[in-house]
Amino acid sequence: MLPRSLALLCFGLVAARPMRSTVARMRTALPSRTAVSAAKDSLPKKAAAGLAMAGMGALAMAGGAHADVSGLTKCSENPAFKKRETKEVKALEKQLKKTPEGTPGYLELSNRIDRTKKRFDAYGKTSLLCGPDGLPHLIVGPEFRGHEGEFAIPALAFLYINGWIGWAGRKYIRGNRNEEAKPTQTEIVLDMGRMSKAMLGGAAWPIEAWKEAKNGDLTAKASDVTVSAK
Repeated sequence: MLPRSLALLCFGLVAARPMRSTVARMRTALPSRTAVSAAKDSLPKKAAAGLAMAGMGALAMAGGAHADVSGLTKCSENPAFKKRETKEVKALEKQLKKTPEGTPGYLELSNRIDRTKKRFDAYGKTSLLCGPDGLPHLIVGPEFRGHEGEFAIPALAFLYINGWIGWAGRKYIRGNRNEEAKPTQTEIVLDMGRMSKAMLGGAAWPIEAWKEAKNGDLTAKASDVTVSAK
């Protein structure tokens, strides 16, 4: 076996031969000074053209993001959406053929067919996007403009209705403090008259909550809140 230093020297000599031939080929393949100067002059033009093409590609991608969002397409143009409509209507019509005419079941199935067609027609006329399953999908991301109302309107309605219910219960419980000797009794057995007034008055809960927050009555003071010893 050769010593380690001798083996490394032999390996270096063998590896140097292809490197020398490569350097020689590089020297013969080098362009002339005229070609280099011409290439330098064309660099700004090529850079400008590249930036223009990149900008056009970015605009095309941005425009395509609205038309195709993660495989979603407009429901009126979605094949799965139309297939689902056909499938549901045919299933109801199949049941309708087996039901005697003039019976309550026949009338109910006829109404269901009409409602199904109207539901799919209403979804098709909106800006909702459907997926491969043929069902509408909500677009919540802020970058997909044009679909804000699909999420914002139901969300605001949900918050308003929940606030209405909570504010009505709060008004009813707070009204029991001074009107009843035993406030908890009217919590067990509801006074429907007072509860109805609280429900009607709770419709303006955003305004009343803002007024109480301004006056400092919305939340309890820190001194009135008991804290257990740690």
